[in-house]
Amino acid sequence: MPGKALDELGRRVAADRVVFRDEGDREEALFCLRELARTYPIALEVIQHRPPLGREGEYLKLAQQSSALLFWSQLHLECLRFLIDHEKVVASGEVMREILSGFRAAVSAYATASQAVRLIESEAAGIRETPAGTHNLAGLTVNVELDPSSGSFVTYVPLLDNISTFGDNVDEALAHTKDLIVGYVESNREYGYPMPLTSSEIESLLIQLKG
Repeated sequence: MPGKALDELGRRVAADRVVFRDEGDREEALFCLRELARTYPIALEVIQHRPPLGREGEYLKLAQQSSALLFWSQLHLECLRFLIDHEKVVASGEVMREILSGFRAAVSAYATASQAVRLIESEAAGIRETPAGTHNLAGLTVNVELDPSSGSFVTYVPLLDNISTFGDNVDEALAHTKDLIVGYVESNREYGYPMPLTSSEIESLLIQLKG
């Protein structure tokens, strides 16, 4: 979807007072639109680029994952567009949560496509990515990699939709990851989005990360 079309849809979402009766739902939709807008160009680059030599399997897996997540997000975007175009069709709160949950796949699509792009950049620079290792944050596995193009350390949390952040060193990247996990979990819990954690596990996680 072209950027202008996404911008126009964003304006309609911001102005709508029928479909988005809950301000939190509106903010979530606008956030996902922004994520989708920044995902399209890098996802296209991944699809068009030749797989890096020696890392073909890894690259193709990331490319397939990002494409599938992008499709899933766009499918739910079309559901939102339908609701806005047909304002007499009012979705229940439960239906809206399901739509926004699917739309949020844009976040994971961006993280996955970004990983593939880093493989391209590594090959172009003649440098193989150096993994900084696997870490544990309150029971969650966090993968840390060095991004040779920027010199930053990038983290990924596989269990939580591969959410990602970075830092100038490993300690800073992990500190930012703690904040990211807390924000992600609290946001998903507030909106009722499903997570691969029980209620007691979520409480324990937040206590440990905030402590």
